[in-house]
Amino acid sequence: MDGSVSDIGTPTCKADLGWLEIANDSNVTSYCAKLAHHASSTRAEAIAIFTALLTISNQLHVNIHMDSQFKAHSNNFYNDAADSLAKEGALLPAALHLNFKSVPNQLGMLIWNNIGPLERPA
Repeated sequence: MDGSVSDIGTPTCKADLGWLEIANDSNVTSYCAKLAHHASSTRAEAIAIFTALLTISNQLHVNIHMDSQFKAHSNNFYNDAADSLAKEGALLPAALHLNFKSVPNQLGMLIWNNIGPLERPA
């Protein structure tokens, strides 16, 4: 999973994200997106987690690996693939817009460091 932001403090500031779901080496699902409004790497990574969790069965055990606390480019194959997907997301013509009215049973709110909500409602 990777989320990133570029051109901070400029009118062209943008955030993007990418993730891979790896059931096994022969079954890999990937996703990338560009985000509009309120670009931050924290928001991009939170939305990466959210979109990934939307795609899986609630009966599964999930391990999420992110590089936000470690060196961003660790020469790990899957980390590098997620980073490439995020860069690909930045090139998409349209940004991701989440319609939270279609997400059933919204029982949580995305908050980071007592700042939030990051998205309304989540």
